[in-house]
Amino acid sequence: KEASEAALSSIASDVSSGTITLLKVVEESGDYLTSTEDVVRSRATMLLAEVLAELPLEWLAADQIPPLLGFYAGRLQDEPCVKEVLRGSFFLLDRFGATLDGDSSCHVPFVTLVQSLVTNVHVQTLPLANRHNAYSILQAAILSPTYRELLSGLGVNMVEGFAHCMDGERDPRNLMLCFQIVPVLAQTLLKTKEEADILFPIFSCYFPITFTPPPNDKFGITAEMLREGLCNCMTSSLLMAHRAFDLSLGKLAAAELAIARLDSLDVIATLANKYGVQEALGVSGARQAWSAIRLQIVDSGEAEVQQRARSCLRVLLRLAAEEDDKRGEPDGERMNVDGEDPPAPDAQTCLQAMMGSMMMQCMVDPEEPRCRRSASAMMSALAAHPAPATRVLAALIPTVCDLYLSSGTAYVTRQSECLSILLDAVLASSALLLYLQKDGAKAVHPAKEYADRLLELASSAAMLTGSGEGSARQQGAGLQLLCELASRDDLLDEDKCKKAIAMITDALLAAKDDATRTGCKELILRLTSASPHVLSVTLPLLLKEFEDKASAASSPSDAACEQLSEAIAGICAVSTPALNAQVLPVLLRMAQPSAPTATPRIVLALGCLKMMLTGPSKGSDERAAILAATLTESVVVPFCTALKSSPPPKGTVQAVVGLSDEILRVLPDAAEHVKFATGILDLVATPEWLSAAGSSTSAHERKSAGSAVGALDAIVIGVLVHSWPSALKGRCAALLDAMLPLALLEAKEAAADAGADLYGKAVGSLANKLDEAEVPRLVQDIIEAKVMPVAKDPASSAAGCRVLGWFTKALLIRGHKEGSEQLEKLFTLLSDQNSTIASGAVKGYEILSGAGALTKAEHCAEKPLWRQKLFVKELARMTKHYREVPSERKGNFLAALALVMAHTPSEALSLQLQSIVPLLVQAVSADTVSVKLAALELLESFVRPVVEDAPSAANEVIPALLEGQVSTLVPSLVSCALLKDKGTLQVRCLALSTLALLPPVLDYHKLYPFRRQVTTDLEAALSDRKRCIRVRAAACRNVWFILSSSWRFVKLETGSVKHPDAVSYHEPKRI
Repeated sequence: KEASEAALSSIASDVSSGTITLLKVVEESGDYLTSTEDVVRSRATMLLAEVLAELPLEWLAADQIPPLLGFYAGRLQDEPCVKEVLRGSFFLLDRFGATLDGDSSCHVPFVTLVQSLVTNVHVQTLPLANRHNAYSILQAAILSPTYRELLSGLGVNMVEGFAHCMDGERDPRNLMLCFQIVPVLAQTLLKTKEEADILFPIFSCYFPITFTPPPNDKFGITAEMLREGLCNCMTSSLLMAHRAFDLSLGKLAAAELAIARLDSLDVIATLANKYGVQEALGVSGARQAWSAIRLQIVDSGEAEVQQRARSCLRVLLRLAAEEDDKRGEPDGERMNVDGEDPPAPDAQTCLQAMMGSMMMQCMVDPEEPRCRRSASAMMSALAAHPAPATRVLAALIPTVCDLYLSSGTAYVTRQSECLSILLDAVLASSALLLYLQKDGAKAVHPAKEYADRLLELASSAAMLTGSGEGSARQQGAGLQLLCELASRDDLLDEDKCKKAIAMITDALLAAKDDATRTGCKELILRLTSASPHVLSVTLPLLLKEFEDKASAASSPSDAACEQLSEAIAGICAVSTPALNAQVLPVLLRMAQPSAPTATPRIVLALGCLKMMLTGPSKGSDERAAILAATLTESVVVPFCTALKSSPPPKGTVQAVVGLSDEILRVLPDAAEHVKFATGILDLVATPEWLSAAGSSTSAHERKSAGSAVGALDAIVIGVLVHSWPSALKGRCAALLDAMLPLALLEAKEAAADAGADLYGKAVGSLANKLDEAEVPRLVQDIIEAKVMPVAKDPASSAAGCRVLGWFTKALLIRGHKEGSEQLEKLFTLLSDQNSTIASGAVKGYEILSGAGALTKAEHCAEKPLWRQKLFVKELARMTKHYREVPSERKGNFLAALALVMAHTPSEALSLQLQSIVPLLVQAVSADTVSVKLAALELLESFVRPVVEDAPSAANEVIPALLEGQVSTLVPSLVSCALLKDKGTLQVRCLALSTLALLPPVLDYHKLYPFRRQVTTDLEAALSDRKRCIRVRAAACRNVWFILSSSWRFVKLETGSVKHPDAVSYHEPKRI
């Protein structure tokens, strides 16, 4: 092989340098080209192809191409040389295609080559690559008008020749080429029905085509590309249209696969769109198409097939109606609207044939599912064209209205379905209106003459007050119909539109359950952007009702008040500033404390104001800034001022803090944002407040409920956390000095304080937003001088390490070099021989790796990939120390590493699974609840994708890694599942879930020795007082009870597994 390649390179080099010519190469190869041995002739032909491939692109001159084409055309008759001839010909075509098409001297040799290819070569006996070369040559010939004309002049029947070449092709790449050739061939060279009969079976045998691309397919061919190409072939010529239509009808009726029926519907619609319904289908075919489509709409179980069938029907009806319009047939003749005798079958048009059958078969009983689905076919006709719409509306709406009225209150379900059908009819009519208004034409809504009757029925249903699911469903259908009628100014006049809107508003105010209130609220919000009358009709009623209900509410979480406030805020979100001026006085008056019992009203009003602020900010920064300024002046500042003299009303602090945070969120990093933040800090963070904060003796007392000082602290911290750094410029140092003692006190009291880390988060946010020039002072005067001594003291190590964790995270995520220095200090504390100090350092890592604090959403500087970098660094050295230190100190390294991994992206973890999994298994037995939880969450996230066949890089290696840890893992999971300590519920649930996932993942012989232990020990959990534990324990025991050597799991849905002989269980959602 090496000698052959060397000889080839030598010949190519000689030709390139001009030492010999290509003709000389051919002459010298003469004896080999005429050899009686097939292999010799083939290799001699291959030599020329290989030399051409080795030559530079610019070397071959245009006058040298015709002789080469002539040479290859002659060699095609020699069957052993066909592969090499096709290879060399494809090389010329690929490199010099433009020259071949433009140079007349190349035309005759190339046509001779193509003629020889279709007459002498049996393409399907060739390997895949050679077939591709052959199709590429045929494609170049058929796509070129010049070559097509020359081939026809020589009497070459390219239709038969190509059919002979393609017959039996199976490779997707070659099929794509063929599917590109067939449409051009059919449109240009297909002349007779006999030729169509030859060509059509060659490609139609692939219909419908299915294909699953192999993994890492370098060609990028998809099933959709093949289906689209085949559809183009099926519809490429009118001569083949009837055969394509018949084939599609057959597949539509007999195919089990949904994709086959979808493709058949696409072919029928495309045929009608290309050639017209009359030409492609004919009257008889149109009637057959309706029957086949109706079966798909009524009987198909796939929603996509039903939707595609309705779409196909709409296309056919619209095209058929437009064809009748062009023929100028009167409407009465065409549609038989006035009750005349229908035309004779042989005198019908396609539209008459389809509509006649449809009107006989689709008058529905709303309670019968198949008939209900057939009504959707009428909606397709209604949306297609005015001609079928006129007939459908005239028959459908009066019939359904009479059916509704005759049903009586005993047939609530039927009445609900009647209203749903009427709503669909209005929606379809609105879609038709868009068609009528194309090109700017004026048109009347098709359903306008029925609007008053529809309004009457919808009103009667919307005002129902009965109880029960049926009545609620009927009322909901009536309200939806009312909403659709009121949202269109071309259906109802102003007074009737206001009446409809008032009814929906009354339904919201009178609603007794959350579902009805939610539905009415959503309808009102939808109407707000569609009708101007909502502002004058609905808003005053909602404001009055909201004020009355909020004043009488016993809790800020009153469901009715929440729905009203969301509706008011939603209306204001799309309203004008003038309307806000109408709403704001009412809400601001409600937000003022007037009595000790006014807390629910105040909180509800503040919540509505916050939602109002959220809405406009999505569309207009200017409006948001104006509203924020009003709320600042009227709510936030007075509230802060009042706090200086008296405690806040109970429950209002969080509402005001939430409003303040929302104001900071919507204001850009500009003057308004800085003005608000500095205004609040000037008002609250006075020298007296700073001094008092620095001298505090208990953070818990400052944060206690009802404390005015704690309320002021919460407002200040909210501003610090959510402000842009520009708003804190020049203040961070003083605020840090004041907040640090509180953060240390808070950390010491953390075990007994439910609101821990409020001040810690504040100092972390300040450190992250600190000016670059002030960072050295932070490190020297605060961390080194005040935090590290506390962290190194065994009596207060946990508190100091928590605060150090905040500072480390603040500097690390902003990418400051001091972040790495503080991380080294934290790791040094973790490595301390004093177990108390090392345990305290674990708390620091818990803060450092935690989620939800110091993020970009809080305007902190956060570098990408900081968690991945932290994980890689800590994994290496913690693993090393874990192996080296005595056993009594291993737990701290294990705990810290588990906490770091808890929020590391899974992609980074999957690269280190061999190191991680053994450590996680050991971490499950740790003494700290947070460490157990972190380890279990990671383990469960690794194991679950294996059971559910979800894509994951860990799926292949997890079973092998866990098999070596079974003896430790299973007892540890059982122990965690039986914990009784406070705060361990999540740990217990995760342990049971993970334990239940092991049998599908690990081998039977590995798990069987633990079967008795698991089933026996979990018996106690079956009587646990927590239902989530009882359910998971029962499911887990069932999985382990039926453990056997023939174990098989069948995946049902996420969280569900089933053994062939067992009842499935559905795992509850994780807590």
